[in-house]
This record gives sequence, structure tokens and C-alpha cells, in this order.
Amino acid sequence: MARYLARWRIVYLLGLLLRIWAQQHLHFRLGMEMKLTRSGPYSYVRNPIYIGNTLICIGIGIMSELLWLVPFIILTCCFVYHFTVLHEERKLTKLYGDEYLMYANEVPRWMPKWGKKAQLGMVGQYLGLSLRAEAYNLLLILPVVVKELFAR
Repeated sequence: MARYLARWRIVYLLGLLLRIWAQQHLHFRLGMEMKLTRSGPYSYVRNPIYIGNTLICIGIGIMSELLWLVPFIILTCCFVYHFTVLHEERKLTKLYGDEYLMYANEVPRWMPKWGKKAQLGMVGQYLGLSLRAEAYNLLLILPVVVKELFAR
């Protein structure tokens, strides 16, 4: 069972990598001027941070071997992020007006359109800052690591 679950750590890592990639473009925790972000993962989907968060939570649920919890994690994330995004979209519309409305019409909220060509910008000048800003996410797997150490 442990070998099977080890393969699922990729879900957590994908969520973390998506957050790091998004952070390089969003600059939210990097102490920079905020602007409407349309590059990197934001050229494919409007909410990559929340998708990354959901993947991280699912990955932690799987790694903790509480598989019965995973559907509840998914439902909770869907519920919370649905209402969070509705609130944020109202704020972004007030802040950026027509520019945001055009972006919202072009880029889907959750499911990416893959045929579109965009600059990925996966490794850019803000990679180091983004890694530091997202490092706290590694603490989320600490309980799983401690469990594994004591289970031996």
C-alpha cells in the first residue's frame, strides 16, 4: 500500500509546482506592484493558485492514507473556492473594468483551453523569490513525514 501511495505524491508536487509557476507571474507575495496577470498559467486558466491548492490538499489526503477523506477535500475546495472566486471576480471587475471582463471572456475560470499558444514563463527572473514565497507549503506535509517516521 505504501508503494502505491508513494506514486500519488506527484499530486502534491504538481500542486506545489503550479503555485510556484503562478507566483512568478502573479507576484502576490513578492512585494511588487500588482497588475492584471495574463501570462504563464494565467493565460490558460484564471485561478491556477486555487487549482494548485486543491491538488496540494488532495495529495496530502492521499499521502496521509486517509483515502476516505479525499472526496470531502475535493468538495470542500470546490465549495470554498467557488465562493472565493465569485467575490474576487467582483473586486477585479471594479479594479480593472473592461480589461478584466475581456480577460474573463478569453480565459476559462477552471478548465484550461489547451490549443492556445502562450508564453509559459515557467522559469523566470522571479523563480527564487517565488520558491521562497511558496516554501511554507512544504510544512503541510510535515505530519505525513512524521507519521511515516514513527510507523517504521
